[in-house]
Amino acid sequence: MPTIDSVYGSTDALRAEHLPPGASVPVTVQAVTAKTFDDGSKLELRFAGKQRVLLCNKTNASLIAKYLGERDYSQWPGKVVWLKASETEFKGDIVPCIRVDLHPPQTTPSGALGVDPPAAQPAAVPDYRAEAAALTPGEDVPF
Repeated sequence: MPTIDSVYGSTDALRAEHLPPGASVPVTVQAVTAKTFDDGSKLELRFAGKQRVLLCNKTNASLIAKYLGERDYSQWPGKVVWLKASETEFKGDIVPCIRVDLHPPQTTPSGALGVDPPAAQPAAVPDYRAEAAALTPGEDVPF
């Protein structure tokens, strides 16, 4: 019986439902390889201490390259990224997806009644590389 896993990769691929809802999970990139599929190529990201891999779409690859300043993905291993479950439009439907970020999530200040204040707009894209390198990814997320 054909399955979506036979088209999009093995069952060890990370999906949005594997991530805790509403949380960003820090992971350290261990290896990056290019994989070719019938519909084109994607980057496969392996993470230190994790079994599942992320088949990185062009959006996530571009975000990583932008924040790391490295279009050369061979330079990504050892870098910390955050993964979070999200949603996106695909062929007219809203579907689950994974988004990659290079900085820790903002936390709600105490006494704010659960509402985050509007984020200040930076004049330029901040450089999160030093901050990300100093953080240790959590080991308690089972993927």
